[in-house]
Amino acid sequence: MTYKIYEDPERSLITVSFSGSVDDREILHMMDELYGRSGFADADQFIDFSQVKHYAITPKGMVNYNEVARERTERAPAKKNRKIVLYAPDDLTFGMARLLASVASNSGINLEVFRDLPKALDFIGLDRLPAQSEKNG
Repeated sequence: MTYKIYEDPERSLITVSFSGSVDDREILHMMDELYGRSGFADADQFIDFSQVKHYAITPKGMVNYNEVARERTERAPAKKNRKIVLYAPDDLTFGMARLLASVASNSGINLEVFRDLPKALDFIGLDRLPAQSEKNG
């Protein structure tokens, strides 16, 4: 699995793009890096799953991800009006992302899932995705 994280402080935006294969361990690794970003509590987030070719995420892994996310202590409370977009164009990804969105909404997190890229970008206030320049994962 490969993912890129790009933080744009001027736009108050963090973009995460996944590609290749994604499994439970890698999702948790990305979460650690994302939570460590200086703008995490304030920046909107655009998470792009459009280039993923294979998923090895288990139901246990999804539950673990949610538990770890709820138990994390952030350096600062997340901004209430922060937007998080999951761009999930295929059926499997869209279904898994909707499950995450359901859990997020119960926690008061503004997370929306989109199949359509223009609609996703519009929701977060962008006309295109910023260039991806940092490679992690």
